[in-house]
Amino acid sequence: MRSRSLFIVTSVILALAVVPGAMAQDEPELVETENVLAWDESPAGYLMTKDEQKEWKQLSTEAEARDFIELFWARRNPDPTSAFNPFKADFENKVRYADEQYTWEKKRGALTDRGRVLILMGAPHYSENRFPTETVEHIEDRAVGTDEVRANAKLWYYDPQQLPEGFKLKGSRLLFTFYEEKPESNNFILDRSHQNATMALRAMSKAPDVYLLNPDLTEVPKPVSIPGGEAPTAAQLAWLDAGSAALDDQLLVVAEVGVADPGNRPFWLHLELPADAPVLDVLAGRVSGTDGVVGSTFQIPAKAMATTAGRAYHLTFPLNPGAYKIEVAGGAAGSAQVLWSDMVVIPPTSMEGTWMTPIMFSLSVVKEDEWQLGSPFGYGALHLMPLTQTSLPSQTELSYFGHVIRPGLNDAGEPELEVRVTLKMDGQRLGRPLIIPLPTVAIVDGLYVYANSINLAALPQTGTYKFEFKVTDKISEVSVERDVELDVTVE
Repeated sequence: MRSRSLFIVTSVILALAVVPGAMAQDEPELVETENVLAWDESPAGYLMTKDEQKEWKQLSTEAEARDFIELFWARRNPDPTSAFNPFKADFENKVRYADEQYTWEKKRGALTDRGRVLILMGAPHYSENRFPTETVEHIEDRAVGTDEVRANAKLWYYDPQQLPEGFKLKGSRLLFTFYEEKPESNNFILDRSHQNATMALRAMSKAPDVYLLNPDLTEVPKPVSIPGGEAPTAAQLAWLDAGSAALDDQLLVVAEVGVADPGNRPFWLHLELPADAPVLDVLAGRVSGTDGVVGSTFQIPAKAMATTAGRAYHLTFPLNPGAYKIEVAGGAAGSAQVLWSDMVVIPPTSMEGTWMTPIMFSLSVVKEDEWQLGSPFGYGALHLMPLTQTSLPSQTELSYFGHVIRPGLNDAGEPELEVRVTLKMDGQRLGRPLIIPLPTVAIVDGLYVYANSINLAALPQTGTYKFEFKVTDKISEVSVERDVELDVTVE
């Protein structure tokens, strides 16, 4: 192999920057429980206002219950015209976390005392663990609970200034104290006996009214799938039902689950046509559940972007975890040019621990100062064009990118990532795998981006190569792998 390095740390990593604002999302789930008429006994029941509790008791059919639930979540959606409800997505993340962490014996974690506080108040701003015989902290000369802890205890603190304004709280902090009912039972009971508990419980009782953002909403607005989009016309919906379009055989597609923030994952879609194809002027589509029921639709002006081989169009679908059928049509001069559809699965995210998005390859990267978090194929302030070509000239730099959420941090508070690349030709490995550090940049709290490039000119000869990538967080030991096969030619 030539002595020239296969790897170059490019300047693109220097362009990664914090991007203001996280985009809106869409596609809520309707009901989490099998017994719809017992929905009020689920964790969502914590959020019901007194008026809603009275209304729920008057319902007698499953259809009425489903309508109530759909409107219930719309009333808590910051933008009820958006199909995705970020409040509900956050609620579901907390429920999932509580079920994973607080379940004991046959009792569901989200229905325990800690689960209820987490769901209504959010994660504590500060927490402590206390063990038997340890003194529980005194506040203003009053003991919190007992003077001596006779069981394991957990103390959760909340800063009123960091809670939603609707709580209208005074003071420097709220405190919830939990005592373990039995040793090693993982069943922690909320202590309601002291003055600080009274203040905390009074604050928590305000939560259902605080989170009710649209109390006067009487029906659920028709959702639109894409932020900034509109409802499609009847003619555009007919495109989706046609089954095929004129340029389908020329369409190149990259579909990927991206990231908007540490808790939400949108679906990204790259549609690419040759340079001599008509320029699309509109994109229209719909999102359906696995049962075929249409959840949302859209039309939006198409924005053509130059690629190394033609023009591309990008879309982002903010979705809750789940399975969906997505259909997209691209039109020009009033007629459909391309039609794409597929089943898409959005995996749930974890509220703790390290995880990584798939490695993404690109030949073209553009700095976008106005690019928002969650925008399609956005990595910090960089907007990349996903790799769609399998044949590349040797004088090419192949860039690769990825997101890492909550990476492990060293003593200096920095992540330590490395990439391992194994190069193969005709099934045979060429030399030893190359392992190098990966530079990273923090985008928002808990969300980092890495970027690097491969210099194909350093390959020993032209031909078909297989690159096996493995990116590893050296501290948490979490890793992600992806292969790419390229036919490298003489330029």
